[in-house]
Amino acid sequence: MEDLKELSDLLQTRNRIEKDVNQLIERPVTTGILGEYIAGEIFDIKLADSGSNQGKDGDFTGGRFRGSNLEGKGVNVKWYTSKYNYIVMDSKCCNRPDYFLVLRGGTDNKPKVEGQFFPLHIETVHLFPAEELVKELEGKVKIGPLPGRSTSVKSEYWDKYKIYSAERSYHCDPVGNREYELLNLFSLKQIT
Repeated sequence: MEDLKELSDLLQTRNRIEKDVNQLIERPVTTGILGEYIAGEIFDIKLADSGSNQGKDGDFTGGRFRGSNLEGKGVNVKWYTSKYNYIVMDSKCCNRPDYFLVLRGGTDNKPKVEGQFFPLHIETVHLFPAEELVKELEGKVKIGPLPGRSTSVKSEYWDKYKIYSAERSYHCDPVGNREYELLNLFSLKQIT
């Protein structure tokens, strides 16, 4: 009985926090939508009015990474709270974005254990050129064809397209100082 009372109190606190977050971002509070909002603010992404666009979440309004001008390019944002080695993509999607921008937590994605906790945090960010990634993966892994199917992405691609890491003690990633400092606000060392 006491466990249920404590759980009820914690859920009420969570609901108050989520209500405040909802008022701040003016969108429903889910991990995906929070990731889109954070990425939009940090990387100058104009998010689509609807959170249910197929294929892309918005367009870059500026930004430069790895020598690529991103202005006007479509992007699909993902936020995985663990080192999830999959990206949800559809090989036959007619509205495939130009890029997948993946915010990733640092918790290992091991088989679920009783009591395992995946805090909302950002330890790495990866910017995958969508067409290039699909070409690299075709024939090696199953991509789509069902919308929403997860596609396995090998570690070498995560490393190749990494643009930010919270583990670095100095700024050497291809993001600007502003982006680096803002992303660090969401690293586990800042929020625990």
